[in-house]
Amino acid sequence: MRLSNLLLHLIVTFPVFSLTKLIPSLLDATIDDLADLLDEGIVTSVDLVHAYISRINEVNDELHAIMEINPDAIASAHEADDERQLASHNGTPLGPLHGFPILIKDNIATFNNNNTAGSVCMLGAVIKTESPLVTRLRKAGAIILGKANMSEWAGARSGWTNATIGWSGYGGQCRAAYIKDQSPSSSSSGSAVAVSIGLAPVALGTETDGSIISPSDKSNLVGLKPSRGLTSRSGVIPLTHRQDTVGPMCKTVSDCARVLSVIAGKDAKDNYTSLQPFDIPPDYTRFLNASALSGVRLGIPWNMLDHIAEGKASWASPAQAQYINTVFNASLAILEEAGATLVSANYTFLNTTYDQFTSWRNGNTTITWQADMLSSIKFYLDDLKVRPPGINTIEDIINCTKHDPRERYPEVDMEFWDALLKHARPADSAEVWEAYQHSLRLAGDGAVFGAIDAYDLDALVLPSFPAFDMCATIGAPVITVPMGVFGDGINTTWDPRHELKWIAPGVPFGLSFFGKLWTEETLIGLAYAYEQKTNFRQKIKPVILPKSELLARSAAVFSDDL
Repeated sequence: MRLSNLLLHLIVTFPVFSLTKLIPSLLDATIDDLADLLDEGIVTSVDLVHAYISRINEVNDELHAIMEINPDAIASAHEADDERQLASHNGTPLGPLHGFPILIKDNIATFNNNNTAGSVCMLGAVIKTESPLVTRLRKAGAIILGKANMSEWAGARSGWTNATIGWSGYGGQCRAAYIKDQSPSSSSSGSAVAVSIGLAPVALGTETDGSIISPSDKSNLVGLKPSRGLTSRSGVIPLTHRQDTVGPMCKTVSDCARVLSVIAGKDAKDNYTSLQPFDIPPDYTRFLNASALSGVRLGIPWNMLDHIAEGKASWASPAQAQYINTVFNASLAILEEAGATLVSANYTFLNTTYDQFTSWRNGNTTITWQADMLSSIKFYLDDLKVRPPGINTIEDIINCTKHDPRERYPEVDMEFWDALLKHARPADSAEVWEAYQHSLRLAGDGAVFGAIDAYDLDALVLPSFPAFDMCATIGAPVITVPMGVFGDGINTTWDPRHELKWIAPGVPFGLSFFGKLWTEETLIGLAYAYEQKTNFRQKIKPVILPKSELLARSAAVFSDDL
């Protein structure tokens, strides 16, 4: 159901007594907060869904965070409330996400909504089955609220100089909310923006190279990119199976741990999940330990920060990098005070320079991504129950994109797709395999894994930019936690189209912990302990906010405009 067709009539019938003091603002309300309200009967899941839809309707024309509302969301909320009432009488246990609305990035397959990866050319496709992650969420009691906007084709459409960060033909230009005209930063844009201003308590995003960590970083959120293979990618419109992952984007580490515990697990349709070192993933909420920093060894790859401070990064000026490093150094002092031992753990890149590494890595990545995307999109189309009208091949998608005015071609180019058809090698070719193995050696033994082994580390820590960079290539886990905000006087950096602000005063940024495969429990503990020490997310607020708020069972929402 498109938002323009959704009319929500809300009648406030309950007076604003002291009950309002019991109910936190939806800007800050976490799953733990909402669980208390539901358990105590102060609100219902129907109230929650009404409230979140009202907030979406207030701001979506400006921020374009939400693609579609699930037309069954309210009916699902009624069902959840009935089950909760029954459970209160007979003691039936409820799922860990029972009655909580959750948003899903638009490249993750759900029934009752379109699944487009942001492309109008994918409208009308009918899936055979939902993503198993969505099925897991439903079994845990979650209510699928709708689909979040994203960079079209997860950012793999245009060249960098023409990049459409957060824009899609179907969803429009998503904007972050901490300053006016803020870039949402990478493809899980709608998921990040929606959670950051309380359009949902949590959302799922996907990451190939920074697309969970980067938008979480810029929207003052906790984002968790799991080890490749911890969560299934079946039912996700693919970019490359070598790097694609699905993970939660939340307000707190606790919420991320709760959601990850639900969505993690093996799936026969995704071979990478068979590599999990456990039959059943752990309950990650057990690792929420405020003392987790005590006694750990954390490595800092200073040469990565030096590279950025020297002005070699495309996304930050030397002054901006120095500002991040100053805040980062203050965070390191907090980590030490909490009992962590900090170790200098520079990347070796297997005896190459950083410039050589990035050149080789980017070249090898291009080879593998092109090969994988060419084959995986074909497989995705073939696996649909019903293909979109007139769409049977990748060439059909390209032709549609170039001729449908909603796709803004040639203003928004198709450099990646054009190169895909021209240069892609067969995915199973020796050249693609060699390129992939070379990338793994450089980013693994030459960077993340090599540093952890050489210095006997529990994890590595860096500002979230550039922490995710190496981890994307090797499939390693990363978690970002809010750390700071750019202050007055910092220069403004614009996105490649010079339409939205990438860095400017008021834009948040985060700290990331990352490590070896399957170490999510360690990273969650470290991130939680840091979060409890700093609580930075509460120190700044977005400048664009909806007014509707949750009140009480019969009230649904309260707005200053009602």
